[in-house]
Amino acid sequence: MSRKHRNQRSGHVMLEQPRPEPPFTVIMAGFVVDLHNRATCPRCQPDGCPKLRAAGLILKVWRARKPHEDR
Repeated sequence: MSRKHRNQRSGHVMLEQPRPEPPFTVIMAGFVVDLHNRATCPRCQPDGCPKLRAAGLILKVWRARKPHEDR
């Protein structure tokens, strides 16, 4: 759903375009992080978890993208 906001310079009402839904891999990476915050997985090692490390990298790249890369 689009939200409306008023352009401060011209006074025209502009529609803000909704951001697209994240790709499936980004959604799943979020679930991996969430599950690791609740309990450890069987693959966790004393020096960390490869699944959590990979999920963190996916989320870092997604958050660092530029707005025009959403399209």
